[in-house]
Order: sequence, then C-alpha cells, then structure tokens
Amino acid sequence: MSVNHTTMSGHRSRHSHDTEQSLLSIKEAAEVAGITERTINRLIASHEIQSMKSGKRRLIWRESLLTWKRHRRRRLSGHCPDMGHDVVKAIEELKELILKAIELYQPDSFRKLQHKHFAQESSREQK
Repeated sequence: MSVNHTTMSGHRSRHSHDTEQSLLSIKEAAEVAGITERTINRLIASHEIQSMKSGKRRLIWRESLLTWKRHRRRRLSGHCPDMGHDVVKAIEELKELILKAIELYQPDSFRKLQHKHFAQESSREQK
C-alpha cells in the first residue's frame, strides 16, 4: 500500500507504507514525537535515535523515532510497576511519619487535621 507524503520541501512524493526508511527533519521529528526540537537534538547526541547528515541538514530515521516513542510510552505508563509501587509505598510511609511528628509536637494541629480530613471524607461519601 502506498501513501502520499509531503516532503520537507513541500513536494508530494510516494512512499511505500511498509518502508519505514522515511526521513524527517528535526522540526518534523519533534512534531511526530510531541517534544521540542532541542530534545530531538539531545536524543541525537545521546544516540537514542538514529539520524544522518544530508549536506548541512540532519535527518532522523522515522522508525528510530517511533521506536524511541514506544519505549518512552512504556516507561511513562508504568511498565515498571515495582518502582511505581515503591514510590507510592514511600510516600505513604512519609505521610505516616509526618502525621506522627505533628501529633507528638503539635497535638492541637493534629486534631485540626484529623477533623478536616474527616470532614473531607464525609463530603466525598455524600456526593
């Protein structure tokens, strides 16, 4: 299956849909990935995405960018459940320690916090 594709110069060309060897300018790559051009340059410098020089221009391999984007999405979407669970657990432990410190050193403030928390929970249950 072939699709029309507008090149960087604005001319229409035909590329095979199966051929992932299309090249993108830095600006196009940034738009495809939803990141800044500066970040694209950083990814090139760190060899996280593949690119090539064409004269003075730097072009990014589309498939390399899409692969990076898939890996990034997996990392951001919680495919590291142990780390996410550890962070949540650490936050809960910190909350408990903070509440214990408030209760110990500021008992009046602690009672106010308990009352405020109870009031918020009650209003949520009523909705």
